[in-house]
Amino acid sequence: MSTPIKTETQTQSASKRDVGSGDTAVWRVLEAITGALAAVTIFALSLPIFVELVSPFYPLLSTDVFVSMYPMGLLFVLLFMWLFFWAATAISREWASS
Repeated sequence: MSTPIKTETQTQSASKRDVGSGDTAVWRVLEAITGALAAVTIFALSLPIFVELVSPFYPLLSTDVFVSMYPMGLLFVLLFMWLFFWAATAISREWASS
């Protein structure tokens, strides 16, 4: 069985085809890291406020349910904050570069 002969354009390396794709990947990683750092910082600073907001609901819920659900709720808040700050950094970078 023989293989077809490839032309010069088919055998170009990836770096010659997509010159800007590496820059985009680096920027996306930096945006994700910046969003994570901002979310963790603001989350850690506002954690006492979250605890105070939830404290009136202590008597309404049984302690076992509340204790098991409370960390999950905080995790969702942290994840949504991370997504928000990630998008905010990406949008601000786009505005600054254009």
